[in-house]
Amino acid sequence: MSRAHTTEKAEAYAQELNRKRILQATEEDAENNENGSDKIAFGAAGQYDTDVYGSVRGNRSGKYLDSINTADEDDIDEDTIVPVNKKSVNAPAKFIHEAAHTGGDEPDPFAETRTKTIIERQASKYAERARHRAISPDRVDAFIDQTPDQRNRGYAEIMKEQQYKEEKGKVIFL
Repeated sequence: MSRAHTTEKAEAYAQELNRKRILQATEEDAENNENGSDKIAFGAAGQYDTDVYGSVRGNRSGKYLDSINTADEDDIDEDTIVPVNKKSVNAPAKFIHEAAHTGGDEPDPFAETRTKTIIERQASKYAERARHRAISPDRVDAFIDQTPDQRNRGYAEIMKEQQYKEEKGKVIFL
C-alpha cells in the first residue's frame, strides 16, 4: 500500500510541476505581447521588403520548377565534346636560324634596366670574403673521454686561425 501511495504522490507532484510550468510560460507570453508588440518570435517570419526579397513563406511555385522535364532530347555533356586542336604557329626557319647565331656578340640593350640579382649587387671582394668566412667551427663533443679535446677551440683561437689564413693568402698571392 505504501508503494501505490508513493507512486500517486510522485504523479501528483509531476502534474503540479507541469501546471506551474504552463502557467509560467503563459505569463511570459503575456509579458512579451504587452511590452514588445513589434518583436518577432524565434523562427517566425520577419517583415521583409517583398519587392526586393520576394515572398518569405509560400507562393514560390511560380519561380521554381516543380518537376524535371523528361524530354527525348539528351543534354549535351561537356565530357562528350571533342576538344578542338589549336593550330600552332611557328616562325620561319630563317628567323630561328638568325636568332640562334646572333645575340652573343651584341650587348644587351636592356642590361641597365634589368633587375640585378643579390649576388650581382654584392660583387665586391669584401662581400665575397664575408660570404666564405667560417662562422662557427665544426662541433665536437668535448666529453667523449671525459677529457677536453684539443679540437675544442674558442672564439679567440678561431679568429687567430682566420687571420693566419688571410695573411698566408696574401703572401702566396705576392
